[in-house]
Amino acid sequence: VMRPDIYNVPPGSTVAEVVTQAGGVLDQGKRDDVKLFRNGQESELDLTEPEGMLTTVQSGDQILVMQKSSSGVFRSTVLPIIHLGFTIANILVYR
Repeated sequence: VMRPDIYNVPPGSTVAEVVTQAGGVLDQGKRDDVKLFRNGQESELDLTEPEGMLTTVQSGDQILVMQKSSSGVFRSTVLPIIHLGFTIANILVYR
């Protein structure tokens, strides 16, 4: 996402709304491969399908948008290390 961060959202907010608030999925992100971590459990979501988009978030949820391919590792992981403030966001967003 463009602006990975911790967001306070109103009750009933959906994963799609939170991802949009974070600036949306970048070109290298996979809309059909999103991980939702809740209470120690991992769920896979597809934001190209209504069920994934309409999943509501709960307090403490973490949402990860996976990266399309590992071919862009230098651009998405190595280069951001130069900019320390951005490195943490990349590690959280692209595993």
